[in-house]
Amino acid sequence: LFNKLEQIAVLCKEHEVDAVLGAGDFFALKSASRNSHQLVRRLILAFQSFGCPVFGVIGNHDIAFAREDSVSRQPCGVLEAAGVLHLLISLQGDTVLLTDKKDSSIQVRIGGYPYSTSFDLPEAQKKADRLGARYQVLLFHLLASKTSGDLFGEKIYTYPSFLSFDADVFVFGHWHKDQGIKWYESP
Repeated sequence: LFNKLEQIAVLCKEHEVDAVLGAGDFFALKSASRNSHQLVRRLILAFQSFGCPVFGVIGNHDIAFAREDSVSRQPCGVLEAAGVLHLLISLQGDTVLLTDKKDSSIQVRIGGYPYSTSFDLPEAQKKADRLGARYQVLLFHLLASKTSGDLFGEKIYTYPSFLSFDADVFVFGHWHKDQGIKWYESP
């Protein structure tokens, strides 16, 4: 894992990256007591090495008992308190606006939808407003795939069900099987 984070740091510097995005599950183990101080410290140092802000959403492994309000007592909350991770935690569609360092006319709105056992797709669509930004990237921590269904009682959303969002890029976390880069044209 840390080898991959070192590679990300190199790419950030090579390409003068403005931000790194994460779609949750910054930690694999849900229990705070099972994540060592050394692990948290190494992750803080890795994020600092990127040389740019890290924005992300809460994953189910970042909180206790599926409660967003527990994040401050979890290792993910330590990353946020250390200033190396900026969580987009509000289920109201928390956003941040990035402006290109070289061309201020290029603005990117980043929106976040953390893990939730009661995610409401139509409600999320209403709140995914780019607010005048040229581009919009949306981060989700939920099950998304080419096919619908459910996994362990959680709904699997199809990629095309997100095409009605006013967004240019979607980043999904939570489930790794059958995910990857997919290209869809807006209707």
